[in-house]
Amino acid sequence: SRDPGRKATLEKMKALFERYNANFDKIMALRAERDRTLNERAAPIGAAMVEQLSGALDGALADGEPMVAAHAGKTLQLLLLARVNANRFLATPEKRFADAAEANLTAAETALKGLAAQARDARTRKAVETVAQSLPVYLADFRVVINATLEVDRLVTQDAAQMGAEFAELAAGIKESELKVLNELGRSTEATINRQDLTSKMLSGLAVALGLLFAVLIARSILRPVDAMTGVMGELAAGNLAVDVPHADRADEIGTMARAVAHFKDQLLRVRQLEAEQEEQKRRAEADRLMAMRKMADTFEDSVGKVIETVTSAATELQ
Repeated sequence: SRDPGRKATLEKMKALFERYNANFDKIMALRAERDRTLNERAAPIGAAMVEQLSGALDGALADGEPMVAAHAGKTLQLLLLARVNANRFLATPEKRFADAAEANLTAAETALKGLAAQARDARTRKAVETVAQSLPVYLADFRVVINATLEVDRLVTQDAAQMGAEFAELAAGIKESELKVLNELGRSTEATINRQDLTSKMLSGLAVALGLLFAVLIARSILRPVDAMTGVMGELAAGNLAVDVPHADRADEIGTMARAVAHFKDQLLRVRQLEAEQEEQKRRAEADRLMAMRKMADTFEDSVGKVIETVTSAATELQ
């Protein structure tokens, strides 16, 4: 361009475009780090801990140890809630979901200590030891995921948005300058310019609308099952064991979590059944004890009656 002001604006746009590309490369690197940490470390560790705690819960129920089963179930519940909140954070990167997941993991560590205090057999102690070693690593990996996700969100919603606004403003200035130059060429080109401008706006609007539509569809496909799982966990935590567990037939992470929650629900039902059977055994033992005491009292009364009768007869004969 021969116009110095216009040339300076183009140089600014070029520098801004290079910054935007560098920002984009940083976003992609952070996403790659987050996905690698999530898929290669956090997700396998989380699944392994769920498997260990489920095994401890099953073993305690099989051995008739309701206290161990209760502690194992509580720890498993907190771990599953942490994974639910972690998935909600990945779907909607809001700090409150990350804080909830970290709080669940901290509470799971406390519950695990209670399970360790109740564990008696080698299998349960081994599960507690494995989960105790994995929880800090899982929490550290999750914090890496949190930081990367929040940084990506900041780069997209703040830096990229700011650069986009600056670029749009510079582009608007270039456009205005270009329009002035083109207007000077005559009315013969004005209609063509207007058509091109309208087409550009329509395409931009269409692109934005499609992007928003895809974003809404993707968010709904993730948030709906996650919200449903959260509701089920809340119902189970409140003691409602009649609630149905949805999405157990899915082949993704949501399906895995749903099946784990369903298994957890089944174990809670077995715990409740075991407690009911123990109460029934106590009631029968108490009834047997009362019956035995009544029988002893009746036998004693008969014996005393016979003694009195014998003494009375002897006294009568002596008289």
